[in-house]
Amino acid sequence: MKVNPIKLTTKYIFVFLIVIGLSSIFIKTASAHIPFISNDNHNSAQSPLVVYDIAVSKVIYQKLTDDSPESWISFKADQGEVLYFNLGVPLLEELKDFRPSIGLITPSSQTLSVNSLKESEVFPTLDITDPKTFYEPFTKTNSWTFTEHKFDIPTTGNYSLVTYSPKKQVGKVWVSIGKEEKFGPSDWITIPAKIPEIRKFHSSNIKPSIDESQNSNGTSYWVFLTGGIGIFCLMLFLIRRFFIKTFRTLKKS
Repeated sequence: MKVNPIKLTTKYIFVFLIVIGLSSIFIKTASAHIPFISNDNHNSAQSPLVVYDIAVSKVIYQKLTDDSPESWISFKADQGEVLYFNLGVPLLEELKDFRPSIGLITPSSQTLSVNSLKESEVFPTLDITDPKTFYEPFTKTNSWTFTEHKFDIPTTGNYSLVTYSPKKQVGKVWVSIGKEEKFGPSDWITIPAKIPEIRKFHSSNIKPSIDESQNSNGTSYWVFLTGGIGIFCLMLFLIRRFFIKTFRTLKKS
């Protein structure tokens, strides 16, 4: 009995698209943003954290220290794109007065330096006395958030966001960029695997503690990790079967 190669191909493409659709639903329920653990590793304009596609929602977790008082992010943007960005700090007693600023360096900026930033390029938080609180359900973390900013990209080129403290304070801060929820297959593994680091970032440096609710829910990221690996393996299996059956069918015909 001969099998129609076109019907066989259509069948496997249909199944493959279903798997892709289910995986998209899965990852959307897992997180609203892609996390980057920067800490104090990108403390100069010469060693920034490079990110891509400013429309896609992402959060960069940073630490400002005495040795690393700045944290840099760089990206390429095209004219007409819109940059959304915001600052937040973990909801911790020792950070209640922490007010970092963020500067935007554009292609027209004269130098890559915090000291040379113009007033229009600085977005401070010193005047915010009552920041909003924000609960992130997937990581089960709480934060204070400051004003969200919108910037229309005037010209194509390289841009930088630099986080720093005008009062030379030290502390932990995160930067959110973008609004679009869009994820790739690799995010199925990387996002759940970073949850312990994100929770650690939101824990107190003064008196670390883990309550029972956090501990009991700590396995959630393993559930998503296992699910992500399972979907990825299923995709590989289906692709392999598709090529094997197609090859055999073409060989017989």
